[in-house]
Amino acid sequence: MPIHKLSIQNTVHKYKKKYKLLKPVYCQALNDYIYFTAEGFNHLLYKKGHRRSNKQICFRLPLVNLVLPTILKCKSSSKIIVIDEIYKNKSIMAMYFELSAIVGKDHPIKIKVIIKKRGKLGKLFFFSVMKQKTPKKRR
Repeated sequence: MPIHKLSIQNTVHKYKKKYKLLKPVYCQALNDYIYFTAEGFNHLLYKKGHRRSNKQICFRLPLVNLVLPTILKCKSSSKIIVIDEIYKNKSIMAMYFELSAIVGKDHPIKIKVIIKKRGKLGKLFFFSVMKQKTPKKRR
């Protein structure tokens, strides 16, 4: 079933409004505040300068509702990646932190939130969110 252009525009608009209402939140796992920037929302729509497919966008945007519960529930970062990247024509260190938690009351799911920081003095900001596969229970 194809996703219509008007439908995708409405979906993006709806979740952009929700995202803009997010205020900085304290993260116990990283011992600092996390901010919600336009770069984070744009990463849900684009990857490396290319627009994500409508299917990917429609899958990721509703996960915005689970970002805050994941950040608040997570007690430690499960993974840290440090890379050098070009930002505003300068090479700068970027750190990516992975926060994971099982959230949702009716249908619990495991969510992974990626938090980014540029340079040693940069602020932490939301970068991405994705659903993770939960391991099957052994019998």
